[in-house]
Amino acid sequence: MRDTLAGWGLDHLSGTAELLVSELVANALIHARGALGLTVVRRHVVSCHVRDGSRELPRLHAAQPGDECGRGLSLVDTMASDWGVDLTPWGKEVWFELSEGRKDQGAFDFDA
Repeated sequence: MRDTLAGWGLDHLSGTAELLVSELVANALIHARGALGLTVVRRHVVSCHVRDGSRELPRLHAAQPGDECGRGLSLVDTMASDWGVDLTPWGKEVWFELSEGRKDQGAFDFDA
């Protein structure tokens, strides 16, 4: 993903995009069954879509300080320009968008 974003001249979004995709993929691995898929599209925003075989909708909830999980969608909700879930014939697709003008704050640089 980092190379794709850099090729589009959007490498400043790669840290946030990688973090949020990793959260959605982790959720799918933990909660869903079947094949997973990832699509990254550039239109007026960068749009990342994670597909899985479950039709169970993810729930946004507030994790407590001692909780070991439950923060992924909160990160997506806070850091993405928009996000949502679409039901599909084979399961669901959870997506988020990042505005091209958004700047990473450097806290999620996985190459560091």
